[in-house]
Amino acid sequence: MSSNKRRKLDKASAPNNISAFAARRLLKAGQYAGEGGQKIPSNDGKPAADSQQQELLKDVALRISDDATDSLAAGFRQSPDSDKHGNDYGEVVEASGYPSDASVHDQEADMKLTNSRKSREPEDAALSQQPAPQWTTLKPNEGNVKESEDGSLWIEVTHRERLVVLGQYRLSVIKGQITILGATLSASQKEYEVYALSSHSLPVIRSLSRSYGAQIRLHQCDTGLHSLKHLSPLFHRLSNEDYRHLRHSGLEVEGSKPIRSSTFHILYSTNTNGTRSYMWPLTSPPEWNEAMATIISSQKRPRKPAITTVCGPKSSGKSTFSKLLINRLITTTPGSHCGVAFLDLDPGQPEYSPPGHLSLIHLLQPDFGPPYSHPDSSCGMNKLIRAHSIGAVSPSANPDLYMACVTDLLNHYNDLASSNPGCSLVINTPGWVLGTGLELLISLIKLACPTEIVYMSTEGPWDVVNSLKDTAGSIPVLTVPSQLSEFATRTAAHLRIMQMMSYFHLRGDRHESSLWSSTPVTSMPPWEVKYTGKGAGIFGIMSLGEQPAPCMLGAAINGSILSVVAIDSEAAIEGFMKDQLDGSSQQPSEEHNVEDDGYQHCRGSRPPIIIETPEKIPYFNPANSTTFVPQHSRVLGLALLRGIDIKQKMLQLLSPVSAEIVAECTEAGKSLILISGKLDTPGWAYTEELNRKVAEEKRRRKNQTTDVSEDSDGSQVEDDLDGNTATQVKNVFERVPWIEKLKGHEGRGVGARIWRVRRDLGRSGDGGGH
Repeated sequence: MSSNKRRKLDKASAPNNISAFAARRLLKAGQYAGEGGQKIPSNDGKPAADSQQQELLKDVALRISDDATDSLAAGFRQSPDSDKHGNDYGEVVEASGYPSDASVHDQEADMKLTNSRKSREPEDAALSQQPAPQWTTLKPNEGNVKESEDGSLWIEVTHRERLVVLGQYRLSVIKGQITILGATLSASQKEYEVYALSSHSLPVIRSLSRSYGAQIRLHQCDTGLHSLKHLSPLFHRLSNEDYRHLRHSGLEVEGSKPIRSSTFHILYSTNTNGTRSYMWPLTSPPEWNEAMATIISSQKRPRKPAITTVCGPKSSGKSTFSKLLINRLITTTPGSHCGVAFLDLDPGQPEYSPPGHLSLIHLLQPDFGPPYSHPDSSCGMNKLIRAHSIGAVSPSANPDLYMACVTDLLNHYNDLASSNPGCSLVINTPGWVLGTGLELLISLIKLACPTEIVYMSTEGPWDVVNSLKDTAGSIPVLTVPSQLSEFATRTAAHLRIMQMMSYFHLRGDRHESSLWSSTPVTSMPPWEVKYTGKGAGIFGIMSLGEQPAPCMLGAAINGSILSVVAIDSEAAIEGFMKDQLDGSSQQPSEEHNVEDDGYQHCRGSRPPIIIETPEKIPYFNPANSTTFVPQHSRVLGLALLRGIDIKQKMLQLLSPVSAEIVAECTEAGKSLILISGKLDTPGWAYTEELNRKVAEEKRRRKNQTTDVSEDSDGSQVEDDLDGNTATQVKNVFERVPWIEKLKGHEGRGVGARIWRVRRDLGRSGDGGGH
């Protein structure tokens, strides 16, 4: 009988399928030797596995881990309570955590990875060939490690030793000098917050004192960031929260008193036995160190401050290199008291602002954490100079607006440099270096006139490198290798979600010990903003990108994230002043018609700048493709539109923007506009309540079975929901908008996917034809 399935000819016969347990046992038996150094034989006296079978078993084991794994001006008021909405589009999957190194967590068969197995297959062999990560080499004893009753650790690190710590802690240097993430820290009373979390490479602490070593203290630090794990599985397993005391490579220091829990623990060197490690210590290649030394030496010369542009392809290490460079400039250069200006021009992966923002920040302290540990630049001693929103995570949405924002930010840096002559500038650019992206990069170089250009790749594209060198002229272009490619437990989209969640859960008082709130956003009381009539809180709503018709604006922006922008005057709106002089802005003399397409058109003259939607919402007429002028505006932050009260003519907004900032703008006579763009859909906000209920139920069941868990050596409680919890989850889904629950492999039907506009990039001719 013939078969319609394709078959490969001359293929070796496939091995028999074996279970995960059997594969691990065979692999262990084939790799680990006994006291005599020989492989453990099988029952028939032969070696348990030959070299070919060993490779096969390694591959099987790897694939098992893959598959299983805040008085406001008129128009603003705070709602006294909040009707809970609810929770992510489509199916909600409860994750049990993310993979990490085997020396920290026991490898579990239910670990879930973020990429598909097929896309990772080429990486498996390369990662398995990499040497095992070098963790802490310090050997704890009574003389170099002491634990206090408050849980802090006193540690002495010699010159040749390295210290890698996982978790959150406050670091202080008691004696000597140390280096961490490019910064050089000397003995002082300062304490630095460090977020060494598994989503990024972990910082390494080394001593710079060759003769007597360095003495440091690690303090417990609980800022509330870990509490977000109850609202999203993306915040699971950022650090090992299962540890109930500090471990020192399995050894307990005599005289130490273990505390009940700790926000950090030390990682020790381990042999991963050829398997992949999902955490990795941060390494700086020699070429990176040479480039940073060149930049710092130029900073010491008596001339204008160094302006460094960091560019390169995606995922090449631009943000990491910028962080190391800034930390070194702040802590080692003579003008470090002036700080360093950081121009973040990557709207997709910003460092000190939420996604979609371009910002200029004056940094006065080193940075020891991932972007979601400081999503607002107002945290700490740093100062936000100016920021703009382009309403998208890529400059491709509106290149002209992007360059206008860049020009304004560079002008503000020039003002800052005039008052702080020693303040250098580091510019981080997006990873878009081809086509229009290269044109934007060349325009940026011409505007900024940098002293050095760092290109983060030694593998091209060479036409891009040559174009940069031609544009730079006498400006040195330093070409350095990309960051070592390593397996990421979270994608760029996941990190944007974490950045957004961290931003919206920031507490209003940044001086509290706990910076983040674990309350779901749907349970937070919103700001009620009057959008029309006397005392309206906003001037209007502007849409960037695909602009919906007025009749569809309310549905399009409800439940989405908007940018809150303060405008100095009407001059911030393109064409507004001209229409004011012509008398056609609000009360046009010509006849206006609303066509079948929902747009308001004007016969014989330009359409009005602002029109009203059926809900009476002031809307910048999309027929004009109106945008804002960056020189006369600035973004205050983001807001989630929770709902529209048509009867009261109110917008319900959730935003971490403080009341003082809004009051300051309104008292200064500035108006506020809301900008809708192409930011990611906040599906995380819809499901936080659901994830919280699931987490509470798991904790309740775990508390009920504490004795059983202890008797079984800490085995995990089942993640399956009981009947009551399942009913609660069902009720949550029934009353939550924008949520659809799918069962099993049920799909969403034809037309359920997002329709994306195809743009002609000139690849198929001038006319875009085929």
